[in-house]
Amino acid sequence: MIERHPSNYPLARPETISDESLNTLENALSSYLGYSHVIALDSVESAFSLSFSIFDEMSTVLCSPNAPLALFKALHKHCLQPRFCDLKLDGTLEGRFLHKNIDESSRALLVSHNHGQLAELDSLTEFADKNDLLFIEDATQAFRGKAYAGAKTALFDLETLLPSFIARGGFIATDDEELAAEFRLKSRGGYVQKKFWNYDIAGISEYSTMNNLTASFALAALSDIESVLAKIDAVQTLYLQKLASNRLVELPKAKNLVAYPLFPIALVPALFCPKEDIYQALTEKGIPVRVGNKPVYKTTAFKDDAISLFGAEEVHKAQILLPAHHLITLDEAASVVETLESVLDHYGYRGCTF
Repeated sequence: MIERHPSNYPLARPETISDESLNTLENALSSYLGYSHVIALDSVESAFSLSFSIFDEMSTVLCSPNAPLALFKALHKHCLQPRFCDLKLDGTLEGRFLHKNIDESSRALLVSHNHGQLAELDSLTEFADKNDLLFIEDATQAFRGKAYAGAKTALFDLETLLPSFIARGGFIATDDEELAAEFRLKSRGGYVQKKFWNYDIAGISEYSTMNNLTASFALAALSDIESVLAKIDAVQTLYLQKLASNRLVELPKAKNLVAYPLFPIALVPALFCPKEDIYQALTEKGIPVRVGNKPVYKTTAFKDDAISLFGAEEVHKAQILLPAHHLITLDEAASVVETLESVLDHYGYRGCTF
């Protein structure tokens, strides 16, 4: 049995836990990610929500329909409207469709990556600048520095450092001094410490900062992040090499891939029908596969029958995510490939059961 994050996860323990743990983590992440300011929140949902709090109600945000649910919950909370842009078949935003979605109410372009596959950001940055949109990068599925991006604000998920069953949290990163000051004030509940014992409440805010205990464990994990990412990269490389000649899957392009604990593959269209059978067969054989995000307009809570985006829907039909975290050995990764190819060969000839 191969688990995504084993129950006996070897958690790095902090040397100390203090009132300064949160500030220390934010400064360390600022240095690592290359942004002037990092604000740590109690959840990635809070990070999305806080980043949207600067917009007026009924403003629109251009985004992917296959983005994380936390994004759409935050949009709904602030009475903002998504404008869905279609995807390329690698699951990243298709820049040539953006002009169809923008209108006078558009305030931001939010670009999501796809399980380690980086969106091509240069043209998207240019589009945002040309149309006076705030460029927000959803980097919850791509933990790396801003050297690859052009976003004014970037959002990261604590799960890159700690599995969600241990702790939850999110981060906002920016170089903008005014945005950083506003985000930090709101994340502290509007509390402003004055000299000595005096303080002020500059505004009423519901956002909660990350607690010092979580920050301490995240800081300990950050100290080993390069080793973790290198191990994930080795697993990804093995998958790319061993599956390169398989006619039943499409693989991500290595040059657009960063370390992420889930490795995305796309089934060829002939296997869309038996995908449910393939998924079940793999899980029964001990491979903890997952599927990518469903287009949100296809869900009950956000349903919109007027929308149909070919790329987004094809990505959801095709995508399967293989375990690629740093606790998997290369022998186990090779076993994943062997099991996957056996199952795919079976259903490549047999078809589906419904």
